[in-house]
Amino acid sequence: MEGIPMHRRTNTTIEEVNKSIEELSLQWNISEKDNLKVATCIIGLQLRKIRLMRGRTQSRVAKAVNVTFQQIQKYERGQNAISINNMMKLSEYLEVSVDYFIKPLEDKQLTFLKRRENNVYPFKERFMEKQTHQSHE
Repeated sequence: MEGIPMHRRTNTTIEEVNKSIEELSLQWNISEKDNLKVATCIIGLQLRKIRLMRGRTQSRVAKAVNVTFQQIQKYERGQNAISINNMMKLSEYLEVSVDYFIKPLEDKQLTFLKRRENNVYPFKERFMEKQTHQSHE
């Protein structure tokens, strides 16, 4: 992402990876394009973290899921998004659910679609309140 610093760590330890994920989550909602980049980076960092936790090399993971180790590097750096097929293979091999990869996004309630703060249809809201009140009489 141009102009937006991503994680600055080497991410060789689980603690560094977690700190990078935290920093990335603070960059959410700058723009839709940036959200996609942040999500790709967070998912890649989750891959790196579970790989480190399992004590596996990039080469070993790559061989198990039939991609190059360079592809695993690109996933972990957030340079390439992981396809759903490869994410499923990675989750099977690393013994985690597919949800593991997006857990930080869910934990921080980072959403791609903006939610309406206020009801833009006050008439409908009053109508529903009136219907509820009449049904209780």
